[in-house]
Amino acid sequence: MLPRATAPQPAQLATALAASDALQGGSPHPVRRWLSRYGRVRPAVGRLQEVLTSADALDAGGVVKVPATVRVAQLPYAPGDRWVGEAAPRAGTEPLSLVVVSPGGIDPARPVQGLVVDEWTEVVPAEKVQTGLTFEYDAPGAAAPQAVLLGLAPQGATNWQPAGLAQVLEEALDLALARAVDLDSIGAAGQFLPALHFPTNVAESTTTTDFVPDATLTPQGGQEANR
Repeated sequence: MLPRATAPQPAQLATALAASDALQGGSPHPVRRWLSRYGRVRPAVGRLQEVLTSADALDAGGVVKVPATVRVAQLPYAPGDRWVGEAAPRAGTEPLSLVVVSPGGIDPARPVQGLVVDEWTEVVPAEKVQTGLTFEYDAPGAAAPQAVLLGLAPQGATNWQPAGLAQVLEEALDLALARAVDLDSIGAAGQFLPALHFPTNVAESTTTTDFVPDATLTPQGGQEANR
């Protein structure tokens, strides 16, 4: 058994229910359109819409008569108000909107039994707000390049080969990544930095740096001394 409830202000509710069509602009159909829209995002409203659609189909087919009246009420109500389901409320008001589905008329002055299908609070945007707009754009791309990569063909090669060119580019990218490493990324090795890097070529086919002195030195006087 459903519990009985009594409206706290039955006279105002009765007036608002009687003005259901007036609240919807003189037509009873906007509320059905509203139920169809909100039924896509509110599961409970969607189930109610399915029940009403099935009732309409049974009634139209002559299978069974399922009288169902869908009306709206809005509190507080004033003549000339529009339902907030279709239009913005009057300035300075926070109306309560009710969608009532009943098998016939309702007398709010008497206790009624029913189900609350769904309820929620919806914020209506203000007509005027103060806002801002920002733009993000790329800097001009016509600036002079900051670096030039100069690659030399391997010794003995008369022209570039794809494999050699790819190796030069890969090595340049590896060095660029290594140059961007900060002290936090290298951990304990940071105590040795900043450091100098010198190329070494054991075969001495190109310019190289060698900090190891020769084993044989020629001192003043022209005599060799072994060390």
